[in-house]
Amino acid sequence: MRLQSMLKKPSNLLFRGLSLGLVLAIATTPLIAFAGFKPPKRGVPGRREGGGTRDRCLVAASGSPRSPIALVPDFKEAGKVGAGQTLSAHPRFFWYLPGTRTGTVEFTLYSGETEAPEAVLYQSRFQLARAAGQPSKPGIYSLALPADANVPSLEVGKVYRWSVEVLCPGVKPGSLKVEGGVERVAADAALDKSLTNANPTQRTTLYSENGLWFDAITTLADQSCVEPEATRKAWKTLMSDTNVNLSKVADVPIMKNCQ
Repeated sequence: MRLQSMLKKPSNLLFRGLSLGLVLAIATTPLIAFAGFKPPKRGVPGRREGGGTRDRCLVAASGSPRSPIALVPDFKEAGKVGAGQTLSAHPRFFWYLPGTRTGTVEFTLYSGETEAPEAVLYQSRFQLARAAGQPSKPGIYSLALPADANVPSLEVGKVYRWSVEVLCPGVKPGSLKVEGGVERVAADAALDKSLTNANPTQRTTLYSENGLWFDAITTLADQSCVEPEATRKAWKTLMSDTNVNLSKVADVPIMKNCQ
């Protein structure tokens, strides 16, 4: 387990991605098509959406969800959440947070599907940026699993559980926690060749068509500062897909650094 020191704010606050055949233009090309996101085959125990204690700790903007939400595809089995797939050994994880009066958030990655203390693979506690006396801003946040010697790489074929929790004094631990799953997979030869020759727009489409949830999100996020309006439309389309079922965050702002 690695416990990072308190950070000023989460690194690389990013945005979420596209779906099957949804094409985003890097320059001025319009969105072209959307054929639906390929749903995950595996899930982990947990819940995507947390409880709310809005009078004490959470502050939602008008029309925005009042509870934290882990951004993973929908999973039809009761009591489980989707394990989004990735090719990356160190993927980026995304979640929605309403405004928080404490601003303290804890991210945890587990080495399997359980949340036993001995299964903690990586943990980071950090503060969201907020003005004095004001809650943090509601939005989509993200954190990348560090690619360094102290953090093990995700193994191909293995499913991991991850969680995000708002730490609020006086609130029962776990009340404001949400969970998701992640599975690292290997690309076949045909996909690997296609990705090698693809531009960011084409890569996002290929990832989506193959159910590579975290890769599609991250690729699109990398373009969100270049084409914010096209990205916003792509985000909304993906969130509304029946295999994603996250339309409640379709219009939520993305907390990102465009420097």
